Parts: sequence; C-alpha cells; structure tokens
Amino acid sequence: MVISMAVLALARIVRCSDGLLQGVKTHHLSFESAGTDWQIWIEADSSPLPRRFVVTYVKDKGEPQFMAQLDQWSIGGAADASLFKAGVPDKAKKVPFAK
Repeated sequence: MVISMAVLALARIVRCSDGLLQGVKTHHLSFESAGTDWQIWIEADSSPLPRRFVVTYVKDKGEPQFMAQLDQWSIGGAADASLFKAGVPDKAKKVPFAK
C-alpha cells in the first residue's frame, strides 16, 4: 500500500507549533524523509482544511521548494455536473496498455 510505505520512509514527524497563518489559527506539522521534507499547516477549528503545503527537496542543489497556499476554500456548495464530464477530442486515439 502506497500510504503505509510512505509513512515507513519518514525519518521524523514533528508538531511544530500552533499559530496564525494569514489570520487563521493553524496546526503546523513537519515531516522529514531521506530526500524530501514537507510541512503542512491545517486549520485548527471545526473545518480542519489544509492552508499551506511546502515541499523541500533537501538532496537537490540549493534545496528548491514548492509551496501551495490554499486559502480560498468553498465547501458544501453545489457543483454543476457538466464540470465533471470528460470531453474527448474528435481526433483522439485509443492507446493500448500492456496487461
């Protein structure tokens, strides 16, 4: 199972602190592995939604980072079903996959 293997590969998990992130109270967690460290800030209220996610590639030159700021959540609303229909182009071709 992918999730359990990912957890086993972690060297350290730390609950860093609780604090404000853009005025929202959050829990800050840090996860370290052999080549990639990541951090997540999760809302500390009744809607524990992720607010920020940072990945640091610690073995790469300069330790580049990726950051996603997730601050415009809209949950519980209705979505038009047409948004979830696949649109296959007319010239698309089926690709055979090995079994």
